[in-house]
Amino acid sequence: MWYSKYNNKYNNNYYNNYYLTLKADKEAKVGIVNIVALLGGLAMFLYGISLMGDGINMVAGDKLQTTLYKLTSSPIKGILLGIGVTALIQSSTATSVMAIGFVNSGLMNFAQAVSIILGSIVGTSITGWIVGLTSMGGGSGI
Repeated sequence: MWYSKYNNKYNNNYYNNYYLTLKADKEAKVGIVNIVALLGGLAMFLYGISLMGDGINMVAGDKLQTTLYKLTSSPIKGILLGIGVTALIQSSTATSVMAIGFVNSGLMNFAQAVSIILGSIVGTSITGWIVGLTSMGGGSGI
């Protein structure tokens, strides 16, 4: 028993210090490969947004632009639209990406998109609040 306690490689201070040093070195290093991967991912994301905006503009055209203008003519209407779309698709991220795509394709302006994005944030909060209230009454929350 005494042999395993004192000669175990995991109880050795040198081993523990060496292992922790290696672990810290692996976590702390941000190399050029990570930076290039980050920039490449960002470039691919922006290129995808650009392609989505062009595709939406080709498919939808003026009819969608007039519909979006009517639905977001005031900030309150835009917030309500964002709440409604987020409630339907259950994703504020998808709502935000669609609004950004619409701005990129020229179907709506920046102020309209901001109101939709704010509405999507509120819609996500309301959805979570409703689920929380239903689970308080002894239900499963779903």
